[in-house]
Amino acid sequence: MGFDRSCKVQIHVGGVYGDKIGSMRRFVKRFRALDPSISRRIVIENDERLFGLEDCLSVHEEVGVPVVLDTLHYALFNNGDPLISAVRRAAATWMKDDGLPIVDFSLQEEQGRKGRHALTIVPSEFRTFLLQTTSIDFDIMLEIKDKERSAIEAIRIARKDPRFMKPVTRCGKVTER
Repeated sequence: MGFDRSCKVQIHVGGVYGDKIGSMRRFVKRFRALDPSISRRIVIENDERLFGLEDCLSVHEEVGVPVVLDTLHYALFNNGDPLISAVRRAAATWMKDDGLPIVDFSLQEEQGRKGRHALTIVPSEFRTFLLQTTSIDFDIMLEIKDKERSAIEAIRIARKDPRFMKPVTRCGKVTER
């Protein structure tokens, strides 16, 4: 298809099946067996119950796979480090050829089960997140149920942040953010 290395496929490490360490080892073994044309496109995301950021960073140490930080999952399952530290650590797993690091921004649905994504973006929370992470450049993916409505609000807020107003190359195409 002619895409550069910045085109990524985002996955979770998987299930635990009663043996978390064994599951991580199986992931690493299977990742190493992938053709490089596939493995260079894979990124892993922390989840809210089984494989947190620390686990994903361990997998990265083994095979070099970039880590996507999911803010909701991190809020629910973390080692107590501040969010800014988590963003920095995940961003550090990305090489130049991988493109900008990706952060999934999402919030907990107030009345929903633990881990359920919010219906809509909370502008004050999004603003705070951007302010906390001003020293790090990354792409944001929103995991919000009302999709376009929240995307429009996020763009309105992000327009005030110089990181999101410069052109960026993703999948070989230069786009305005």
